[in-house]
Amino acid sequence: MNVSSLREAITKSLTETFTLPTNIERVVKDSHSLKMRIVEGQNKNSVFGFDLELGWRKLSGYLYVDVVHNSKGLAEQWRNNLKDSIDIFLVFSKRLNDLGCTVWAKIDDKNVNPNEIDIFSKSWGLFSVGFSSKYVEVVDGLDYHFDNIEPILTSFWAMILSFTSSINDMSEDSAGEGSEKEYLSKKYERNPLNRQACIDVHGCKCSVCGM
Repeated sequence: MNVSSLREAITKSLTETFTLPTNIERVVKDSHSLKMRIVEGQNKNSVFGFDLELGWRKLSGYLYVDVVHNSKGLAEQWRNNLKDSIDIFLVFSKRLNDLGCTVWAKIDDKNVNPNEIDIFSKSWGLFSVGFSSKYVEVVDGLDYHFDNIEPILTSFWAMILSFTSSINDMSEDSAGEGSEKEYLSKKYERNPLNRQACIDVHGCKCSVCGM
């Protein structure tokens, strides 16, 4: 599955998973419609949940994105892209903090400082980021402060796209030990007439072994 298909699947999953009792939809980024679901019992510090599973990749949880580090190791380019995404997340995390959100990053369910993440470490398996917002208030399940929540969702949508861009156009098979490849190469051969003329003049004696 390529990145474009992955993004389409995420869009589809988000629009199907996020629902509002008031049936109000908000367009947040790139003309994608994102519906919201308030988690029951968390009115003053609400989180939004989604679940997405695409083959061997899994993105799930409450407003966070999981990037699975294969135990066999992934391509160097993947790690470099992950570093770029972490840098992007640091920018978004500041904006989200300014909006009154609690932002976190975890490796193997342990809180970490994104500035101190060693992306070349082989000891960790699961990287996740996310945030919850104290701005979301629910009054009898009907009143939502959209002026406050919309910029938060916009930032989160951009954050999702930044992390999904770390997943290259890789298939499950490409995570194996390798495969047979065919390479084309050029081979230089001297003109046969010139070669024979040279032999006639100089003989056919190896300059290395003397034979």
